Amino acid sequence: MKITKLEPNKLIEWEWVDSRHPKDSGWSDLRDWVGTKIRFEIDAAGPYSSRLNFVHLGLVPKLECYKSCEIAWAYYLNESLRDLLEKGKGKPYNDDSENNI
Repeated sequence: MKITKLEPNKLIEWEWVDSRHPKDSGWSDLRDWVGTKIRFEIDAAGPYSSRLNFVHLGLVPKLECYKSCEIAWAYYLNESLRDLLEKGKGKPYNDDSENNI
């Protein structure tokens, strides 16, 4: 990935310059994320809280991986990252994990 936008403490955007889904994914285009971008924006939500806004630009329904990727992003942002921030331990991808998406 390469950084395409950066505003410290506010925004970071990365563009996928190379990617490869696992060969056993069953998808014909293993590099369909190339050219898409992911963006994280942080906004103040109160005096002691922040809001993280996330978007994967270019991840659209016509991509083979769309549904699986949508589910995975939701898991990693809504569960794993939230647990890391609130409980001190997230749920990262692990080949031996029962929680793999």
